[in-house]
Amino acid sequence: MNAVLDGAAGSIDSLNFHYYQSPRHLGTVADWLRQRTQRAGYSVPLLTNEMSLRSAPDQCNPAAPFSAATLDRQARLVFQYLTSARGNDVGPVVWFSIDTICDPNRTADQYNASLFNQDTSLRPPGAAWARVAATLGTSARVARISDGPNLFEAQFPNGLYAAWTASSPETIVLDGAAATVTDYAGNVSSVSGQTATAEPD
Repeated sequence: MNAVLDGAAGSIDSLNFHYYQSPRHLGTVADWLRQRTQRAGYSVPLLTNEMSLRSAPDQCNPAAPFSAATLDRQARLVFQYLTSARGNDVGPVVWFSIDTICDPNRTADQYNASLFNQDTSLRPPGAAWARVAATLGTSARVARISDGPNLFEAQFPNGLYAAWTASSPETIVLDGAAATVTDYAGNVSSVSGQTATAEPD
């Protein structure tokens, strides 16, 4: 990697990488890539045309390979991937969602979670993707407040704030008398006062 980046110094316009690891490590990867390119005398925008999560099917049924609990967990993770990407100024992001569950000829793709059902309707993680992507859009001037190891926070323009936790719930302080809270599943609630709880994954 170092040799490639040294050889490409000053000759590329952007850096594309594939990402299939936990969303909690995305900030570390993005920081390293930026620091490494700056060491070579240039810094380029980061994007990924392959981001996804690996999920083993609950059953060998292409029509319904995942249980409701697994789909819920995938939806939470999709929220974390997208907010972590935008919170670390990684974008555009292309989700790699080929679904070949139980196809003996495509073993390598069995754990690549798709956003769509076989009939092309959205799965819960697909709905989460659409909701978060539409909300964040092409937000610029992101302020990364906290990047783990447990609490992840990012402040976006126009008063938009995103947070998630990697294990136990965390208490967060909001600057204001009230806030509208939308969770990964699209449930909307209002919070009065100055504290709210970031939900764990």
